[in-house]
Amino acid sequence: GKTRPRRRTAPSAGATYPLDLYVLVTEVRGLTPGLYRYDQQAHTLKRLQRGKLRPALQKAVGQSTVGRAPLAILIVATPKRTSVKYGKRAITYVNIEAGAVGQNIALAATALGLGTVYIGAFFDAAMAKLLSLKAGQRVVGCLPIGRSQSRNASK
Repeated sequence: GKTRPRRRTAPSAGATYPLDLYVLVTEVRGLTPGLYRYDQQAHTLKRLQRGKLRPALQKAVGQSTVGRAPLAILIVATPKRTSVKYGKRAITYVNIEAGAVGQNIALAATALGLGTVYIGAFFDAAMAKLLSLKAGQRVVGCLPIGRSQSRNASK
């Protein structure tokens, strides 16, 4: 999110903002299943691809539980945005920012009574293909979001 012009809710070294958020929707009321990109300036989702991408996500992450989530937020880094200013230190700053963004997502999910987990282990090439990433971009986190197991157990 954005707190004021050119300021976001997660820190960014030198305000270089190397991260983009993609949302893979499988079962969300009001949204067509498919892949979306979050447009931070307009605070909207832009659909990139229609279709049921659950099997591709499960394969890219290598965990069947990910496929049961109604949606997954994928954090994509373009380190060059930061390396132009910070050189070799950029990857450290990008990873710190990804952690902060992931924590914000987890906190928001929890506040909504949902569950999530930050997954950093996946198959890079499969993720890049799934999202049609450009050279220099890479997924740095996957947060499947859905009803938490403890919440399901109490119902």
